[in-house]
Amino acid sequence: MKNNPRHNVPIKYFNSSTIELSAPFLWLQKGWEDLCKIPYLSCFIGLCFSLLILTASYIVFRFGALMILPSCIFLAWVTPLLTYLLYHISWSMTQGHTPSLFMFCIVLKRYLIQSTWVAVLLSIILLFWMRIEGILYALYPESTPTWQNLMLFLTVGSFIGALLAAITFMLLVFTPQILMEHDVDLVTALYSSLKAIQKNKLVMCLWACLIGSGLMLGLVTLGFAFIILMPLYSYASWHAYQGALNMNANTEQGVCA
Repeated sequence: MKNNPRHNVPIKYFNSSTIELSAPFLWLQKGWEDLCKIPYLSCFIGLCFSLLILTASYIVFRFGALMILPSCIFLAWVTPLLTYLLYHISWSMTQGHTPSLFMFCIVLKRYLIQSTWVAVLLSIILLFWMRIEGILYALYPESTPTWQNLMLFLTVGSFIGALLAAITFMLLVFTPQILMEHDVDLVTALYSSLKAIQKNKLVMCLWACLIGSGLMLGLVTLGFAFIILMPLYSYASWHAYQGALNMNANTEQGVCA
């Protein structure tokens, strides 16, 4: 049985396909079908992520705001690896294989390097956000705040937070899947992800909103909803990647056409 989904194809980037507006809902439907096929293993990984969220929250609550950045960076390094395992489940099922814990032990080492690249990107974004946060606190009124001061603080903070979230989405929406399945460098994967968003702006905006809604639901439920949402959205993201990018390799031109 082949457990390695990677293709050694010399490429520059992957061309993207045109996606229908209703496609994100189809991705979620396919993700739910994958979840129902492997419920116990999927929910076990989701439970691990939920426990990580609870642990990070407890550390921040117990030791104060100084632990926010270390906790976030810890999640940034562990979460991509869990996501890669869920991606591998979807890939295995499309290949007719049955995922197992033994298979996870085999592929775990293979995905460590790829997930590290994603973790580094997330860490850089988090560090950049913390630097900006220090500047934002300078705008916060220290005493007897007026509505005008509060609105300025909230508006600027929300805008910058949304901008960083959008940048993170654009860079990473398809990058991990490309790195997993194809032997390409990080720049190629990032550029392919950006090209796919550029060609399907409205669909990707809808997909980002659906992901954001799932994230908010998970946070509102103190992380417990991630037991289901983590595998659901990971499987759906794998199907989104398959639908958004054309993977027919053209080695002569160096481009996936």
